[in-house]
Amino acid sequence: TFLFLIAFVSSTFIFFYSAFFIFVVSRYFFFRKTLFEKMFLVFATVASLYFFYLYSGNNFSNNSSLERRVIYDEYPVSALDFIIQNKITDRVFNDYSWGGFVVWQYPQIKVFIDGRMASWRTRDVNLLSDYIKIMLEDCGVLEKYNVQAALVKSDFKNACFEEFKTVYEDKISKVLVR
Repeated sequence: TFLFLIAFVSSTFIFFYSAFFIFVVSRYFFFRKTLFEKMFLVFATVASLYFFYLYSGNNFSNNSSLERRVIYDEYPVSALDFIIQNKITDRVFNDYSWGGFVVWQYPQIKVFIDGRMASWRTRDVNLLSDYIKIMLEDCGVLEKYNVQAALVKSDFKNACFEEFKTVYEDKISKVLVR
């Protein structure tokens, strides 16, 4: 029950809550309500508008520039700059959540996986399945792809990458090379 209730304080779902609130208010707001019921609806409306305002203001300030947004979302910009400067652009294993960003901002880096690749399948290869196997420390799969470098989160630990050397690290990410 607690987890269910905690979801309602999350600002991530503010648009869903707003749509739900509009439905409830329009369905149950009759003019023959008592003063207490009307005050509750007015309070709920004001609270919803206030939370929407807070969420929009926070989101707007974080989205005012691409540089601020990627820092806020913790994308590995500095690590990617390091990869480009050191020409580590081929056979790079990457964190799944960063693949799309890398393809978008650094197309010269050949990523292992991004969000579009989850459904890619050939006769012999299911890339998402292979990614999961590597994350579960099935090192044979890693060797199959001849991975030469890795762009992973700074707290990443995996037995398959023990022979890799850390050449760059910051609070968000680290770069490993063979």
